Amino acid sequence: MKNEHNSDSWDLEWQRLDPEKEIKMWDFYGGRQWILKYTPRFGTVLEAGCGLGRYVFYLAELGIDCIGLDFSEEAIATIKLFQNENNIQRKFCKGNVKLLPFRDNSIAGYISLGVIEHFIEGPQLAIKEAYRVLRPGGIAIITTPSLSFSQIYLHSKAKIKASIKKLIKIILRYPLRKPPFFQYWYRPNVLKNFVQSSGFKVVLSTGSDLFYCLYELGYIPAGDSKFNRIISYLNNTIVANAGAQSITISYKSAALMHCFLCGNLNVFEKDLKAPIPICDNCINKPWARYYLQGSRLKLSKHYLINPYLTSNVATCEYCGNEYKISGLFEYYGFAVKVCKNCLKDPAINIELSNLSIQPIWRKRG
Repeated sequence: MKNEHNSDSWDLEWQRLDPEKEIKMWDFYGGRQWILKYTPRFGTVLEAGCGLGRYVFYLAELGIDCIGLDFSEEAIATIKLFQNENNIQRKFCKGNVKLLPFRDNSIAGYISLGVIEHFIEGPQLAIKEAYRVLRPGGIAIITTPSLSFSQIYLHSKAKIKASIKKLIKIILRYPLRKPPFFQYWYRPNVLKNFVQSSGFKVVLSTGSDLFYCLYELGYIPAGDSKFNRIISYLNNTIVANAGAQSITISYKSAALMHCFLCGNLNVFEKDLKAPIPICDNCINKPWARYYLQGSRLKLSKHYLINPYLTSNVATCEYCGNEYKISGLFEYYGFAVKVCKNCLKDPAINIELSNLSIQPIWRKRG
């Protein structure tokens, strides 16, 4: 989802991209660890402003009931063509994130990745719509570009260049035109304030994605270098707060809420024992331990840069059966080999999403 006031330009943007390449860029934009950890496995999940649907396709492979919504007719048309050509059927619809076509309290999870910063009037209407459609205890995962160290440098450079151009135009008596609005950059604390003011209970607010900062400055990762490993390590530390993205994880608070781990409406806010809604029946399950603390989620592996598949079959480390590696989703972005059947077991993909994410970097487009 992009700036609705400039939809034609974004239609052109989607024309130059395709869903398969969008899926295979994997962690070109960081934050997948937060998305996988906190996306509900029970109930419907909406990605509002899905673009070409890479996360909708991906999350559906994990057995998650995911719907994609975007305002761009070109994006939806491209998705439909891709689905027909590849015999894949997922749920997509055209719509406005500020006026969602869903009932109150009907959605289990809401994902917004680089969307709400494109509204010149601010993100409040879009966030309030997310709050409206989420059910009690529903999870909202919202990201925006952050005013990172790379953006501070680029903004300063652009400001100097614009000032020089303006001075030349004044001297030559050329008309001065205000550049068209594109987006805002929200630091983590600013994004957190927007989300909280809309009624959400914020569980986590952080910065992420040092690789994209370096990419903005002209660095193209190549191979398994020592420098890339250092950046991978720093992405797991407080240094990542200076990264390219701001991320918030929050939930819709209520006296009685749906449990994140089973989906049942049986969590009383006054008895809450975890940072997110988890019922008494689930609190002692093995995978509940991943949610009892809201600490920084660390990637267990360093980034793979432009990896190639070396075989077309693998053995599942859960069931022991041999399976064909997906030509589209590869190893599903995990360091552990897992077949599609096992992957759709919520307990297994929750474990993988907390312990075994393999970050992969490929340039977009």
